[in-house]
Amino acid sequence: MGLTKDGSLKIPPNDPTFLIANTKALSTEGYPLDAEGRFGTRTSKAASELIVDDPIKVAEAFYRKLGQRGVSEEIETKYGTIEMAVFSDDSRVVLRRNTKSSAQRGTDNPAVELQVRLAGTEFPRNYKLHFRKEGE
Repeated sequence: MGLTKDGSLKIPPNDPTFLIANTKALSTEGYPLDAEGRFGTRTSKAASELIVDDPIKVAEAFYRKLGQRGVSEEIETKYGTIEMAVFSDDSRVVLRRNTKSSAQRGTDNPAVELQVRLAGTEFPRNYKLHFRKEGE
């Protein structure tokens, strides 16, 4: 961050405060945050899950919303291509359409991973949000 010519604060286009704002905005769209600042229901220290009608569609929508203003990257993995939005402090939103657990179960249960590096936020530093249909 720095100052512009007129003395106002210059914020980088991929500043991590946008990730926080994106998270808060998404939480008002029918996906409330729990007391720990997570989406969905906590299933472990590092994971939560969200039961939805169309896991792929909802996971992609979460990624697009949370990753707005991040710098997009694609990486090939053993389980397919992952998409990643990276913010200036190295905070990340990662979309995994195919996860290790979904490959083992033979389901289409994607995950969105949030890695928040910005200090002093009310959100967990790192967790995966798994999307699945009821009964899967």
